[in-house]
Amino acid sequence: SCDTWVPSTKVAKYVAFPFIVGADGTKLLRPIHNDLTCEFLYFFVQFMSQKIRNRGYSRHFQFLKTTFIPIPPLKEQVRITARLKKFKPLIEKYGQEQIAIEKLENSFPNLLRLSLLKEAIQGKLVPQLETEPYSPCLCD
Repeated sequence: SCDTWVPSTKVAKYVAFPFIVGADGTKLLRPIHNDLTCEFLYFFVQFMSQKIRNRGYSRHFQFLKTTFIPIPPLKEQVRITARLKKFKPLIEKYGQEQIAIEKLENSFPNLLRLSLLKEAIQGKLVPQLETEPYSPCLCD
């Protein structure tokens, strides 16, 4: 027996052990037909949950439960899930790198402002003329 656990958020987890639902928003999905593998169901739910617009702590399952699940032949499901399991670590790494890039992009304007301010204070933004008088302290 295996299940796909869908908590109230958009997260899907594969459960291959006895599991008891504890939270109100948690749903346990189990194939009721022999022509659908647990792993294929898990990857499909995981894929579809990412297509749902984020609604915070809303019950996202309401949007999943009306979703049509295309069921390819069993051999094709096994081939698809094997390929997805092979690439899942790379996909997760890409996702983490994408998050890091977005954080950098969001912080870039502030970092640029601080960098320009530092360069201006150090007199590095424009060439300094040798003929200009130098004062070690502007407060004298």
